[in-house]
Amino acid sequence: MEPNPYESPTVQNQRELELAPAIKARTLAVVFIVILAAILLLACAGCTFLLYLVFSGGIPSPD
Repeated sequence: MEPNPYESPTVQNQRELELAPAIKARTLAVVFIVILAAILLLACAGCTFLLYLVFSGGIPSPD
């Protein structure tokens, strides 16, 4: 956000303090969505691996 040259520094600081909770809430929402997406991705990978083990007859032997 560009500072307004006609506003006093006190008004600019007040405006930044008013915006801080919204920025913090948006940041927390983004972090929550990223963590949720990571958990979902790991769950999908785990389920896919379990389905592979079930339908392939278990863990393949190395020999």
